[in-house]
Amino acid sequence: MSWSAASVTMPERQCNPLPADDFTDNSGMRIWKEIDPASRQIIAFQTEWLRSTNTPIYMDGRPHPAEYAAHTWGGFSTGTWEGDRLRVKTTHLKEDYYRRNGVPQSDRTTMTEYLIRRRFDNQDYLTWLTVAYDPVYLT
Repeated sequence: MSWSAASVTMPERQCNPLPADDFTDNSGMRIWKEIDPASRQIIAFQTEWLRSTNTPIYMDGRPHPAEYAAHTWGGFSTGTWEGDRLRVKTTHLKEDYYRRNGVPQSDRTTMTEYLIRRRFDNQDYLTWLTVAYDPVYLT
C-alpha cells in the first residue's frame, strides 16, 4: 500500500538506472567478453541492457567485497560454470523496489542467476533465470 507505480516518474527518480534484477524492459541486450591481454583468460562477461547499468560478471575468481563496501545499482557479480550453464552470484545491490509489484528490496538482497544457452530448430536461445534472496522483505 506504500508503493505506487507512478513513483518512477518522480523527477528525482527518472534518471535512476534499472537495478540488476529488473528485466521488465525486454529491450536489446549485449554480452561481451573482457579478456586479459597477457594471459588471454576471460576476466569478465560484460552485460548491458538498454537503459541499465553495465554489469560485469567476474570470472577470474575474485572475492566479493566486504559487507560495508559501496552498493551500486548493478551490484557485484561473480560467475562460475556448472556444466554448460553459468551461475552468477550478485551482492551489494542498492535498496529499491521489485518493479513488477512494488515489493521493497533491501540492500541485503543477493541474487543467484543462471544463464543457459539452448538450441532449438537451429536457433540459439538464452534462458536467464533469476532468484532473489532478501532476508528483510522476502522472508
